[in-house]
Amino acid sequence: MIINGKEISNFLKEKLKLKTQHKKYVLDIIYVGSHKTIERYIRAKQKFGQDIGVLVRVHNFSENIEQQALVNFIKEIPFDSTGIIIQLPVPLVFDKKLLLDSVPVNLDVDILSISSQNNFRAGDITRLPPVVGACALVLEYSSVSLANKNIVVLGAGSLVGEPISVWLSHLDIPFKQITKQNFSEEILKQADIIFSGIGVPHFVKPDMVKQDVIILDAGTSEENETLLGDVDPSCAEKASLFTPVPGGIGPITVSYLFKNMIQ
Repeated sequence: MIINGKEISNFLKEKLKLKTQHKKYVLDIIYVGSHKTIERYIRAKQKFGQDIGVLVRVHNFSENIEQQALVNFIKEIPFDSTGIIIQLPVPLVFDKKLLLDSVPVNLDVDILSISSQNNFRAGDITRLPPVVGACALVLEYSSVSLANKNIVVLGAGSLVGEPISVWLSHLDIPFKQITKQNFSEEILKQADIIFSGIGVPHFVKPDMVKQDVIILDAGTSEENETLLGDVDPSCAEKASLFTPVPGGIGPITVSYLFKNMIQ
């Protein structure tokens, strides 16, 4: 079964609409530079916010802005803000960590500042990192249990592999984690469920996975302005459940940002 991320996102959207009727919510997006793909992501967030009655303010800065001036702006966001996102990636001349850490914990809906991540690692899972939340929603929506499954996390990056592994550990779910450095096709082939965030386009091929595997592809790469996942789309023929890129985890991640803010 190929997962329709928009369908699950709309399922969550209807729930969130009920919670925004009696309170004003404002999401501020800090965006540096200009990039067509990034702007598609931003428009998706603006549209979702509009659909549920949340004001989304986009603050677009030139790449020439001084980093400290940008940090100061983030710290002085208007008092009515209920969530702040640093739209990634930021240009390489900026210290990404410094920008992310300038977002107050209570407004960090992406769960990307050091303080927010430390809270998550310490066991505060009242708000999940959006990719983790999106994966959890796919499993819940599809009535898939993690119990007694051979689970492999592919990748260990800060956006996918690392938070997925923390989440599974909190749930006391055993798993194996492999990366580009210690990749093992044999381990991958034994997996009942694969969470992928390795960031290599179409890295996973059909001969690397077993029949009826569940694949949650949360990896994204860009080639010629085309978004590609970690998993070759032909793997869907062997999978009992498959999230495509684009259109799978991505739309659900957007909705989970708003869930974190409203929660």
